[in-house]
Amino acid sequence: YINDRGNGLANTFAKLNNGEKINVLYMGGSVTNGTGASERELTSWRGIIGNWLAHNAGKGKVNNVNAAYGDTCSLFGAYRLNAEILPEEPDLIFVEFGINDMYNSGKRGYNLKDSTAQFETIIRNLRKALPDCDIVTVLITERGTLNPNGLQAYAQAHENICIAYNVPSIHAGRALAKEIALTGKAWSDYSGDSAHPNDLGYSIYAGPIKTYLDAELKANGENTAVTN
Repeated sequence: YINDRGNGLANTFAKLNNGEKINVLYMGGSVTNGTGASERELTSWRGIIGNWLAHNAGKGKVNNVNAAYGDTCSLFGAYRLNAEILPEEPDLIFVEFGINDMYNSGKRGYNLKDSTAQFETIIRNLRKALPDCDIVTVLITERGTLNPNGLQAYAQAHENICIAYNVPSIHAGRALAKEIALTGKAWSDYSGDSAHPNDLGYSIYAGPIKTYLDAELKANGENTAVTN
């Protein structure tokens, strides 16, 4: 479920190793915002990962910024980029729009081609404006698209952009689907509706992200060189 590409999180940990304060942004929809979690800043995947980073910052410091809005897709994200995201000067950004792009399909003429273009706009302009910012795409799921072995069309389109731009991606939704398949439990054990995890579901989403962070922390233990 972990697709490490390009520079990975080398710049993130180099800055922390240098004792810097880094800005970590979480850009996406309601699942990134933490809807369904008992305490969004603690038990959502964003809260879990934000706290992991804060506790593993070493000499540095981490400023976690919630830049997620419910029911928003890549189109809205692309329009927000210049006004709301780039001014925060993120050093690390997590981007999650695959499910809401699917949900917005057919609305206002929005379709798979547009979704792909808007998501690429986000990635390309992040790279252009902030060349030393590490980017990670998080791909989640919902009740109707559970699949431990593959991605729904909109998530796959985002994965294709990640491949083209050498952006790491985490298939958190596939990890949850695999968990459900292995345990025999129902979707309702992990979510209170069709899309938003409860604390248990969020812990599964956070699992492969934490595994990736652990690996990058270990790989960059002595790294102090920031590149773009």
